[in-house]
Amino acid sequence: MLPGPLLIIECPFCESQIKMRILASWNTINAISWSDGKIEAPMYREEPKLAKCKKCKHFYWINKAKTVEKIHWFENESSIILLNKYNKIGYIKFPTINEYFESLNEIKYNQKYIRLQIWRLYNNYFRKIKIKKLSNEKQIKYDENAYKLISLLDPKKEIEKIIKAELYRNLGNFNQSKKIIEQISTEYDDIKIYLLREINKLNKYTIKLHAPIKLSDNVDINSITDEIYLLDCEIAGTYYQKINNIYSDLIEGEKLTLKRESNNEYDNYAISVYNQTDCVKTE
Repeated sequence: MLPGPLLIIECPFCESQIKMRILASWNTINAISWSDGKIEAPMYREEPKLAKCKKCKHFYWINKAKTVEKIHWFENESSIILLNKYNKIGYIKFPTINEYFESLNEIKYNQKYIRLQIWRLYNNYFRKIKIKKLSNEKQIKYDENAYKLISLLDPKKEIEKIIKAELYRNLGNFNQSKKIIEQISTEYDDIKIYLLREINKLNKYTIKLHAPIKLSDNVDINSITDEIYLLDCEIAGTYYQKINNIYSDLIEGEKLTLKRESNNEYDNYAISVYNQTDCVKTE
C-alpha cells in the first residue's frame, strides 16, 4: 500500500475545507472477504464517498466536491509549506449509521450506496462485536433498511442477485434466499455453495468467504458493484508530464513493460513504463 497525495476538498455548500488522504496503490493480498461484500486487507483501505460537513451539516458526494489543493507525499519544500498551511484542518471521516440514515433525507442520488453502507455497518455488530442479537430498535431499522435496499437492486444483474439473496438470508427468510440463489449464474457457484451451506444451518449472520465476492462501493447509480482488482497504482510521473498527450497511444488491456531506471536524475529507484511499441514512457 502506497500513500497518494493529500487532498484539500471544499464543501459545495459553505466552502468549508477538509483533508482527505488517498492511496496511490493498494492490493487485496491476504484479504478477508465477507458475504455482504466488505473487504478487510492489510494493504487496502476503503475511502469514504459521502461526507457530512462539520460546519454547515450538509451531506455531499466527495467526488463532486472541489479539490482546492493536492499535496504530494514527496518531501520537498513546497509540500511542507502546504502541509503547514492546512495543519489545523481536520481529516474527513466516514459517516456513522445515524448520519447515513440522516443523509437519506437530503441525498436522493444513489441511495443504493448509502443503504449498502448502513447494512454493512449493522453487520459489524456480528462481525466485530460478535453479538448474536440486535436490540429491538436496531433490528427494526436493520430490517427496514434491508427491505429498502432489496427494492433498489437490479434483478437482471447477477451480482445484485447475490446481494439480494444475502439480504434475505440476513433477514432470516431462508426460502426466499434459496430461491434467488437458484437463479444465479453458475459463474458464481463458489459463492452460492457458501450461502446455501449457511441456509441449511439456518444461520442468518454475515460470514467470511474464502472465495471473494466481487462487490465494491461504486457510486454509479447504475451499479453498486465492480470487480476487486489485485493491484491499482498511480504512476508518479503523470504528475509532471502532460499525460493527456499520450492517452491516444494507450489501448485498454494492452500489456505494459516496467523497466528499472537507476540513472534517473530525480529518483534512483524510478521505474519506467512502456507500451508494446515503446512509444509511451513515463516514470
